[in-house]
Amino acid sequence: TRPARRGRFGFDVTLPKTQIAGDTTDVKAFGIGLKLTAAQDIGGRDAALLESFVIEPEDNAEHVIEVFTAALTGLAGAQAITDQGTPYMAQATRDELEALQAEHAPQREGHPQGKATIERAFLTVKSIAEPILNLTNRVAELIPQLQNADIAAHSLRLLITSLLRAYQCGARITREAMQARDGASRRKLLAVAAAAMSAWPA
Repeated sequence: TRPARRGRFGFDVTLPKTQIAGDTTDVKAFGIGLKLTAAQDIGGRDAALLESFVIEPEDNAEHVIEVFTAALTGLAGAQAITDQGTPYMAQATRDELEALQAEHAPQREGHPQGKATIERAFLTVKSIAEPILNLTNRVAELIPQLQNADIAAHSLRLLITSLLRAYQCGARITREAMQARDGASRRKLLAVAAAAMSAWPA
């Protein structure tokens, strides 16, 4: 019988502040399509589902740089996990990651498992926000003046900030992390850290 597959990003093998994932997803509020660009501390997602995020009508390298700068400042040597989308592979993005002393680790094209935890975070946030977002879209149909990118972006920013705080208070993932780390000795944690460090380029 094959042993259970070991999760790549399990809390017992991923330390906080060592791997930061970045991604972008589509969201619609007040009838306006928006881009939610976010960064997540993979090993610390039990404490904060998303480290930083930006909501704008379009995604570009400037927004990617903003979320990674907020999440990676002071974490020299951390790994930045992204897909190969244009804003994430832009020279400006790569230059900023280098300035932050982060290792850029683009994942294989068409392989969402490479950044599965932030993909799941987006699904969580969007599923919780969906009833409210649907309401804003219906209201905007009745009152076309509300179909405004600024109104949509500011409202969504407030909504997601509130949802993230509420979610984290009773998040199941927090309990899962505590259980996974509970049996880890100091020696095991040091071994995990050493293995992570040896995987980084000199």
